[in-house]
Amino acid sequence: MAKQRLNLGVGSNDNTGDTLRAAGEKINENFDELYNIVVAGDSDGFDSDYVRVLVREVVDSDLVRGLLDLDADGVIDNVDSDYVTALLNSLLDSDYLVSLFDSDFGTIDPDLIRASVSSYVDSDITALGLAIDILNSRTNVDSDSLSIVSESVTALGASLSLLDSDLNSRLDAAALARDTLTARIDLTDSDLSVIAQSVTSLTATLDGVDSDLLQSILDNGQIISANADALQSLTARIDLDSDALSILSQSVTQLNADLSVLDSDLNTKIDAAASARDELTALINLTDSDLSVISQRITNLNASLDGVDSDLLNSILDNSANISANAQSIQSLTSRVDLDSNSLSILSQSFTQLNADLSALDSNLTSGLDAAASARDELTARIDLTDSDLTVLSQSVTSLSVSLDVIDSDLLQSIVDNGEVISANSTALQELTTRIDLDSAALNILSESVTELEADLSKIDSDLGARLDAAATARDELSSRITLTDSDILIESQRITDLDATLSQIDSDLGVRIDAESTARQELVTRINQDSDTLSILSQDVTNLGVSLDQIDSDLGARIDAESTARQELSTRIDQDSASLALVSQNVTDLGVSLDQIDSDLGARIDAEATARQELITRIDQDSATLTLLAADVTRLEVDINDINDSDLRAGIAANGLALDSMSTQILQTDSDLQVVSQRVQTLDAALQNGVDSDLVRAILSSTTDDLYAIVGENSDEIFALNGRVTSVEQDLTNKIDSATLVTATNNVEDALRSEIRSDSDITTIVNSKITEFSGTLNYETAGVAATLVSDAKDELRSEIRTDGQINALVDTKITAFNQSLDLVTDSDITTVVNIASDALRSELLNSDEATSIVNSKITEFSGTLNYETAGVAATLVSDAKDELRSEIRTDGEINSLVDTKITTFSGTLNYEAAGVAATLVSDAKDELRSEIRTDGQINSLIDTKITTFDQNLDRVTDEQLTAATNSVKSELRGEILSDSAVTTIVNSEITAFESRVNLGGTYATINTTNTLSGRITATEEGIATIQTAGYVLTGDVNGVVATATNLLTQRVTTVEGQVSTIEQQYTVGLDNNGTFTGFEIINGNDVNTFTVTSDDFKIKTDGGSKTPFAVSGNTVSLSDVQVTGNLNVGSGQANSMKLVDDKITIYDGSGNPRVIIGNLSS
Repeated sequence: MAKQRLNLGVGSNDNTGDTLRAAGEKINENFDELYNIVVAGDSDGFDSDYVRVLVREVVDSDLVRGLLDLDADGVIDNVDSDYVTALLNSLLDSDYLVSLFDSDFGTIDPDLIRASVSSYVDSDITALGLAIDILNSRTNVDSDSLSIVSESVTALGASLSLLDSDLNSRLDAAALARDTLTARIDLTDSDLSVIAQSVTSLTATLDGVDSDLLQSILDNGQIISANADALQSLTARIDLDSDALSILSQSVTQLNADLSVLDSDLNTKIDAAASARDELTALINLTDSDLSVISQRITNLNASLDGVDSDLLNSILDNSANISANAQSIQSLTSRVDLDSNSLSILSQSFTQLNADLSALDSNLTSGLDAAASARDELTARIDLTDSDLTVLSQSVTSLSVSLDVIDSDLLQSIVDNGEVISANSTALQELTTRIDLDSAALNILSESVTELEADLSKIDSDLGARLDAAATARDELSSRITLTDSDILIESQRITDLDATLSQIDSDLGVRIDAESTARQELVTRINQDSDTLSILSQDVTNLGVSLDQIDSDLGARIDAESTARQELSTRIDQDSASLALVSQNVTDLGVSLDQIDSDLGARIDAEATARQELITRIDQDSATLTLLAADVTRLEVDINDINDSDLRAGIAANGLALDSMSTQILQTDSDLQVVSQRVQTLDAALQNGVDSDLVRAILSSTTDDLYAIVGENSDEIFALNGRVTSVEQDLTNKIDSATLVTATNNVEDALRSEIRSDSDITTIVNSKITEFSGTLNYETAGVAATLVSDAKDELRSEIRTDGQINALVDTKITAFNQSLDLVTDSDITTVVNIASDALRSELLNSDEATSIVNSKITEFSGTLNYETAGVAATLVSDAKDELRSEIRTDGEINSLVDTKITTFSGTLNYEAAGVAATLVSDAKDELRSEIRTDGQINSLIDTKITTFDQNLDRVTDEQLTAATNSVKSELRGEILSDSAVTTIVNSEITAFESRVNLGGTYATINTTNTLSGRITATEEGIATIQTAGYVLTGDVNGVVATATNLLTQRVTTVEGQVSTIEQQYTVGLDNNGTFTGFEIINGNDVNTFTVTSDDFKIKTDGGSKTPFAVSGNTVSLSDVQVTGNLNVGSGQANSMKLVDDKITIYDGSGNPRVIIGNLSS
């Protein structure tokens, strides 16, 4: 066969060369060719049978007997060199020698041949020894080629044959050794080959039948065959042609051993074999387009054992009728360089493969055992370079695998009862890699370690109908990576660990199946990522744990699915770009368990789940405008259960529980603001729904939230601090008592506590507040009746301190409010009731450079509303009440004042509608009480007032007419003392006013009544003045006709220097009848006392009204029975008048001259 060359391809990894399998086949065929030349086992090679035949024929020839001087017994008496030389020369022409060395030596110089032969032959023993050493050199030339060969061959042989007299025992042994050394040059017009080679082969054989020598080793070892051979080849060669230059240095070592034993009963056999091969190669291949430089070492070790019912085996495995065992080891070490016009590839590689397998079958063929183990280790260092990229790789891969398949083995009975069929496998893989990849776009640097472990077990018990499958896997991946491009860089270190365990168990007789699984995953990452805009740094640890169980009982119709998971994520990261920076550290833990249970026979099902989550985070965020620091801890716990106990009734129970706890602290800073916030929010939820059947449902929910916070901050305007706590409680109830009755209810409670301090360049404030709110709603529905009840309550407490350096203020308030409502609907009635109550308490203290004040107030309000609708009747009733109490103290350094007020207000409204009738009634009442003390160091005042008002309205509409009525009452009482350095004044007044109006159809009437009473004292250094007033005014208006009556009484007293100087009294009565006035006025004073009557008809009656001594009618005055006891003046002045003075009457003309005098003229 011509030499076969490996096609390496044009370039590295370009898929133009031989495949790995094709290259391996060429290598094997080349070595087989060489092996067939020098190794025993080929009819054309150096075979022990050939040697045995050759020697026997030579020994039996007369020529040899004569040359060797053999006696009749075949014993060599002496050996002569001439004899041996003549012997070999005669053998050179024989076919045996040619076939022995497989070569045509041509003409050999006898001086270059050395040989030695010895033999012994008798009836039972045949022995032969042969040693030959040949040197040969030749040159062959023809028109096409030149061949130069130098060769040295050394052959050594020994054989022994033993046969006992009974011919039932035989032993054959042979040993052969050959060493060939060759130097060769072959030249043609197209190629040149230069070869230097050394080949050494060793062979030993032993064949025995029932030998005594064997009995001492193996009992019943009747037939045995043993062989051992060794081959070592050393080659150096150069091949040159028009296309390529190849330089090869190679060393090959092959070792083989085999043993076959068969006992005398022919029912026991053992076959054993062992082989070892070591191949060392150095190769350089050069063409016009590529260069390959290869250094390689391959070691292959094999061992096998096949046994049938051996005593040796029975001591290990009972009833081991048949056993087969194999072991193999392969080690390959390679170093190579490949260069072409496009690429350069440099490879260093070490490969180790170990395999072992065992197969055992008992004599009854009912029990078996198969076991296998393999190990693989691969170490690689590689560099690949092209005009566009570079790859540098270092890698170590280790793979381990074991398997066991057993059928009803006695070894298993001690571990697993009834383990009829079992299959077990275990594998392990470890891969370690470092690599660098460079191209025009990116640089990648990777270091990676991957470990994978797998184990599985399958168990089948055919008698019990049971099966068990179990598996476990583990994977650990560790990597470090750097990626660089023209725009970004990535640096990453990562470790990922995955663990998994599964169990499946089936019992077909009991109808039970169980599936269980457990998983665990941990991921550890550190990463730096930067591009032209951003920088991101991350460290992260993520752990996932999970277990699950599925159980099915087909006979009972039951199934259970259970699962539990756990996840923890720990991370820290930094993100930066041109505008912002973020730093985050986070720890998140998630826990979850779930259970699904089904009982198909009972129609019952349960779904249950519980989860828990905890998140711990710290972070810093910064941009051009703000800086934020956050630390937070959030815990969430939740449980759920769904229970369906009767699929026909579709009834079930659903329950849920939730607990949430969130705690955080935060700092926020901008160019103008700084704020620190600490907060904790706790939420608790509990819910239950019970479906008694498809029509009846009961559900209840309870929720609680607690929010606690603390805030401090400052900005360009102020610095502040806030503290607060808000607690809220919520409850919901739904109860479907029966198919016709439904009850729903909600209840809410909130309690808010807040504390605040603020200060800026002008103002500082402290504010504390507490707000409590209750809200309850109840809805009730039954046959023909629906009701809604609502109750709300609110209590607000507030305290405030405020100062701006000029004004200081303290304000305290307390507000309590109640709201109640009732909506009731029946088949015939609708009722709505609303009740509201409010109480507000306020205390205030103000202080400034100008004034100080204290203000206290209390406001109480009540409001009630009733709406009622029944057959043909609708009514609305509203009642409002308000009570306001206020106390105030105020001083500004000049003015001091005390003011107390009390205001009470009542308001009532009634709307009524019936068939043909509609009515609205409104009643309002207000009572205001006020007390004031005021002083400014010069002026002192005390003022007390009381104002009471009543307002009433009635609107009534019927089919026939409209009626409207209003009524107002007002009473005002006032007392006042006013004093300064010059004047002291006391004023008291009381004013009472009534106003009533009625509209009836097209007619109306209005009356007004006002009563006024007042008193005033004014005191000065000069004296005291008093004034008193009492009066009333009556007004009536009927369809535009107005009547007014007035009554006024006034008195004034004035003193000067302790003496009464003036007393003035006045009494006035006036009547106005639609423009017609009558009345009188009486004035009594120091200077004048007057009585003035205004009337078209005025009379004075005496004697019981029977006489009229004085009467005025129009402009006429009538007198009767007049008596003048003093002076009498008739006229308005001196002119044109008449006077009666003392005892005479004087009449004056128009100039005032007396014209007539009657009486005593002498006076």
